Amino acid sequence: MKFNEIYKEIVDDLQPSEELANRLQIREETKLMRLNKKKVVVVVAVACMAFGMTAFAAGKIASYRSWSNPRNEISDYSEAVTKSEELGSELIIPDTFSNGYTFDAANTMGVEGLDDNGNVIVSGTGFSTRYVKDSMPDISLYINQVYESGEESYAIDSKKIGDVEVYFDQAVYKFVPAGYELTEEDKKNIEDPHFEMSYGSNQVEIKNCNGISFEKDGKYYNMFAWDCDMTADEWYEMAEELLAK
Repeated sequence: MKFNEIYKEIVDDLQPSEELANRLQIREETKLMRLNKKKVVVVVAVACMAFGMTAFAAGKIASYRSWSNPRNEISDYSEAVTKSEELGSELIIPDTFSNGYTFDAANTMGVEGLDDNGNVIVSGTGFSTRYVKDSMPDISLYINQVYESGEESYAIDSKKIGDVEVYFDQAVYKFVPAGYELTEEDKKNIEDPHFEMSYGSNQVEIKNCNGISFEKDGKYYNMFAWDCDMTADEWYEMAEELLAK
């Protein structure tokens, strides 16, 4: 079953409530996307969808919006693999990594790409997986269909693993509530490709994010952690294990 087919079957269950959607589709959101469409991530539930991504051409995808339903979370690894197979191809979903990170849970998610006016121009279904390790931040692995290729990469490093280019990046995320007014410092910071403004939080919060991303077989893989001190080489080792599956 293809991505768009499975999307049609489950998107109603994934969709945010009308009240939540209305709160997120406010004037401030549109104004902020117009201000700097390359550096704004509109968040419903999944926060880091655009991490490691690239700038997009005018008139195309300016930002991504995504959401998931906690009731659909899958804690059984075999069941998660089965669900991932329903999404159209054999996705890379490891059980464990050699550094001690192990599978904890997975979920399907709705994904929409918006233009610079906030109009939905593509939609589909992605898959998220969470890995845990004692005394370490959780690692998230998001997989979704590649909708368009970027024009300019903001990654700070990259490594070729087999025939796949793997990108390492790190960024500072500022999560803000709906209706938040940009400060002068915000306006300056959003010019930095490694600073992200994101709507959808209950309060202002700043977090650091680092991880890797790559494309394989028409899918975009994004693996990252919040406030994690893993080095680029450590992330590349995990990427090698992903790509060896």
